[in-house]
Amino acid sequence: MNCNVPATTTSSRSGTAVAPRPVRPATDVVEYDDRFDVTLDVPGVRADDLDIQFDGDRLWVRGQTRQEIPEGFERVRNEQLASSYEHSLDIGNQVDVSKIDAHMDDGVLTLTLPKHESAQKRSISVKVRGP
Repeated sequence: MNCNVPATTTSSRSGTAVAPRPVRPATDVVEYDDRFDVTLDVPGVRADDLDIQFDGDRLWVRGQTRQEIPEGFERVRNEQLASSYEHSLDIGNQVDVSKIDAHMDDGVLTLTLPKHESAQKRSISVKVRGP
C-alpha cells in the first residue's frame, strides 16, 4: 500500500498570505490477514466535513475544519487557522471497496479496508503420499 504525501505551504515568498495547501494527516496502516486498518489524525474535522472516495486503485480522504463565529459576536483575535486535510492511499485491487467502513472518535478517523477473499493469506498444507 503506497501513500501520497502532498507538500504544505502557508505563505508566499512576497510575504502575503495564500491559502494553505492541504495537510497530510498523521496516518498509520496496519495489515492483518483479512483487512487493513488505517487511522488518520484529523483534529477539528467533523464527520460530515470528511470526503472519502475511491477512484481507480486509490482511496482519497479529504477533510476541512471550520471557523465559525456565533451570530452577534465579533472575532477579536485569530490564532487558529482553518485547515484542510488530504491523503491518498494506493490500495490496488486487494480491498473489497463495497465493504470499507469508516468511523470517527476524538479526532481520529479509522478506516477498515477488508481484503478480497482471493487476496487473503492462506496456509497450504502438504500431504504425504504413500511409500
